[in-house]
Order: sequence, then structure tokens, then C-alpha cells
Amino acid sequence: MRFQHVGIERFGPLESFDSGDQPLPRIVVVWGPNEAGKSSLFSFLTSMLYGFHPATRDTNPYTPWSGGDIEGRVVIQTDTGEVWQIHRRLLSAGWGRLSRNSVEEDIRNQPLELARHVPRRLYSQIYALTLSELAGLETTSWQTIQDRLIGGMGSTDLHPARQVAATLLDEAQRLWRRDNRGRPRARVLTEQLVEASRRKRQAEETDQRLREAAEHLEVIREHLRRARGARAGSRALAERLRVLVPVRRQLLRLEEMTRIAGAQEDLEGLPVDPEARQLELARQRAVLEEGLSRLEEDERDPRDRLGRFNDSDSRILEARESIESWIARARASAQTSPRMSRLEQELRDLSRRCEVLGQQLFITPWESVDLHRLESVLAGDRLKSGLRTYVAARDTRIARQQAVSWLEEASGNRTSPIWFLGGGIALLILGVAAILSGVLAGIPALWLGGTLSVFAGGLLLAYGGGALRAGRVRDSRTSSVMASLDAGRAEEEQARSEVLNTLEGLGLHPHFLESLDPALPGDLERFRAMLHDRSDRLCTHGDLAEERAQVEADLHEWVERLGLRLPPEALAGAY
Repeated sequence: MRFQHVGIERFGPLESFDSGDQPLPRIVVVWGPNEAGKSSLFSFLTSMLYGFHPATRDTNPYTPWSGGDIEGRVVIQTDTGEVWQIHRRLLSAGWGRLSRNSVEEDIRNQPLELARHVPRRLYSQIYALTLSELAGLETTSWQTIQDRLIGGMGSTDLHPARQVAATLLDEAQRLWRRDNRGRPRARVLTEQLVEASRRKRQAEETDQRLREAAEHLEVIREHLRRARGARAGSRALAERLRVLVPVRRQLLRLEEMTRIAGAQEDLEGLPVDPEARQLELARQRAVLEEGLSRLEEDERDPRDRLGRFNDSDSRILEARESIESWIARARASAQTSPRMSRLEQELRDLSRRCEVLGQQLFITPWESVDLHRLESVLAGDRLKSGLRTYVAARDTRIARQQAVSWLEEASGNRTSPIWFLGGGIALLILGVAAILSGVLAGIPALWLGGTLSVFAGGLLLAYGGGALRAGRVRDSRTSSVMASLDAGRAEEEQARSEVLNTLEGLGLHPHFLESLDPALPGDLERFRAMLHDRSDRLCTHGDLAEERAQVEADLHEWVERLGLRLPPEALAGAY
């Protein structure tokens, strides 16, 4: 096995390295100063053979400082001459692809088949000898070599001494170890003894605490018996006090009230509940005072208004009925404002729709469309019937034209009957000659062939005659269909002229006049309906605006007549 090509995208200090298009020679010398990346190059080659170790991006020592992923490719030629292409990348886990014999395999982070018989550590120590490693192999590598040497002796009942010693050592260390590592049987038993001693001490301490607690419990029980006796006496005394103390309090209260009341004759004439009567009188006084304040306030406003009464107020009072009539009209006019706004919005919508449909139908602006001419065109059923006649004539002309095309195609594909007639006559002559020659010469085959030739000639003459008669019939039918096609074209042109005469003067787009779509009357009807709706709304809006202007004029007249001085904003918002 040897490396033919090495390509490193990112690996430790190595980045964007490529060995070139030519295969590497059998001996390659890598030269460079310290920290140039020589050891990194060999670690890269080892990773290409055995996979990345450690196999995570965060723990691998060759993760680039630039933040990218470890990635590289190599081309290997095996001892059998096969060429293997290996591509590996280290993401959160190892990823690898192997291409050989035009087949691609997913190898993840596994070693290659050609390198699995040699452990990774042994490969590193044999193929990457440094000055420190020249002194000897590592213990594990030397043990691997010993195992292989003993295994190659062919004895199945022998084991390497190292393996036997290691087995005995493991068994001894499971029972006892000199150091303080692992959990041998001796250490486990010692820990169990320590734990049993600790639990024994805890049990003795617990027994001592229980004995002390039992003695203390007896003392507490004696105190409890004494307290219960004292509590019974206290409860009897408390019950006596609960009954007698309220009685004494009431007696003392009665004596106090009798002293305060004085002589009994002084209390005659008082209500049963003087305090409630006092509160009722206070509430009545508050109500009367509030009513008095309200009456004084109501009296103050009329007096002030009477003092401000002047000649202008007299004129307003005289014109009271007219002013009230104007106010009613103004309120009715104010209610028309939302309606006028709604009409203005509808007029804008109708104008926009008329503009869109007018641009589709007419070449002139939609405002300049002659409504009277449009009414005359749509009057009755003349336009629709003319379009129906035109469409029927056009469909008839198309059907006849297709029939003519079919007949012409059939006439062009048929074979000329002259060839069949000529071939039949020739076969008849040839057959008669063969029959005569066969009879005269006494050759049965000759006159039999002549008979077949005469029969074939007769068939060709019959087919040629039928084809000639069918061609004449087809030609006469073609002439008849051509005549009807000309008549259909004339009818179509006449119907088209009548429709165009009906639409003349409307200013329609040329493509409508060219196609004469049957949907055209419907579009014209929609346009006319929108124009009528717009005209009606314009009239309604004008009437409302006129009524509003009249109310405003009457307001200015009343202001001048009564001599009032109102600001302009008050006149503008009066209604």
C-alpha cells in the first residue's frame, strides 16, 4: 500500500494543502523546521487510515483555530493494484466515504479494511519512529508482538506468560490490593466491618436516649396529674364568675342611670326613643334646607335673564314661530349630511367603474359617450338579434369551409383511375395472348396463367370504372359545397355589415368591431345602467345641496334681520 495523492482542507496547522496532480513517488521526504506541521501530516495520514481519535470536534487536538471542520482526502494504491479514494470529515461525529471500483461506501469513522490487522498504536510506533521511540516499543505494542509470535507457534493449549500472569494478578487484586485502588474483596469486608461498628455505636446511643426519655416521661406525667386537678378548680371558679359578673355589671349600670336621670317627673313628655327622634328631625331639616337652596337658585336665573332682556330679544320673541320653523328645516337638513356623504362615495365608485368599463369598450373618454345614441342602439332587440344572426352565419360558413377542406384532402389522396384502367387493359391483352399461345403449343400452365391474367385485368377495369364514377360524384359534390360556402360567406358579410351599421357612431374599440363578441350587448347594458345610476345620484345630490344652501341663506337672512352678531364658525356650524 502507498499514498498516491494527499489533499488537506483543514487539519491542525495544515490548511489548503495539495500534493499535486501527479502521483507521489515511492519515497517522499518531508522537510521543515520545528512546528512546521510534519507530525500533523503523519497524524492526518493515520486518521485517514484509522479514523479520527478523539472522534468529536470539541475534544480533537487538531481542530483548526479558524473554526472550520477537520476535512481531507487521500488516494491509496493497494498491493493488488486497486485505487481507493478516501474522504473524511469530523463534525459532531466522524464522517467518511470510500470510493473503489466505481462504488461508494459509507465508512463513518471506522478503520479501512487493509489497516484493521495492525492496531492503531502499533502502526504509529512502527511507521512513525521518533528519537524517543528508537529506544524501544511501548509495553502494549511489545505485548501485541509477543501474542502474535506465540499464536503463530501452532499450540492451542499454550498461553503467553504475560496473559497467565495478568490473569493471576487480576484474581489476586480482586481479593486484596496493596494500593488503595479498585474494590477488592478485603476492602469490601473492611468497609462492612466499619459500617457494622458504626451502627452498633448508634444503637447504644439510641438505647441510652430512650432510657433517659422514659424517666423524663414519668416526671412529666406527675406534673400533668397535678395540673389537671388545678384546672378543675379553676374551671369551677370561672363558671361562677361567668354567671355573677354580668349581673353585678347590670346592677351598677342601673344605679348609674338612675342617678343621671334625676327626678321622674322631669322625664314626662319625652318620646320613647329621643335619640331616634332627634336624628329624624335633623334629616328633615337637611331636606328643607336643600329645597330652599334649589328654589333660590331657580329664582336667580329668571331674574338674571329678565334683567338682560332687550330689543333684540323682543324681535326674536316676535319671530318665534318662523325661527322654530327654520330650526325644524335646519335639523332635517343636518340629517341629510350623512346621506350626501354616502351619495358622494357612491358617485366616486360609479365614476371609477364607468371609467374602467369605458376604457375597455370605447376609444373616447367615457364622459363623452353619446348616451342617446347608446339608448337607440340598445333599444329593442336589434343588436342582439343581429349578433345572433352573424354568429349563426359565421358558424355555418366555418362548417362548410371544413367540409370543403375535407373533400379537397380526400380528392388529393385518391389514386387516379387511369392507372387501373390502363393496367386492366394490359392484363387482358397479355392474358388473351397467353391463352392462345398455350392452346396452340399445348402447354396447360401457359393458358392457365393467361386465364388468371384475364381475371385480374377484369378486376382492375371494374375498380378503375368505379373509381372514375366516384371521382365524378365527388367533384360534383365539391362544386356544390363550394357554392354553398360562397353563399355562406355572403350571408356572414351581410350580417356583419348590419351589426356594424347598428354600432356605428358609438366609438367602440376596433377589436370589438373586429370580433363582434356576443357578450358585447351585455357590457353595453351594464355601462348604460351605471350611467343612469350615476345620473340619478347626481340629481339627488344636487337637490340635497340646493336645500342645504337655501337653509344657509335663510340663516343669514335671520341673522341680519334680528341684528345678531355671530362669528363665522358659528354660522358655518349652526346646522
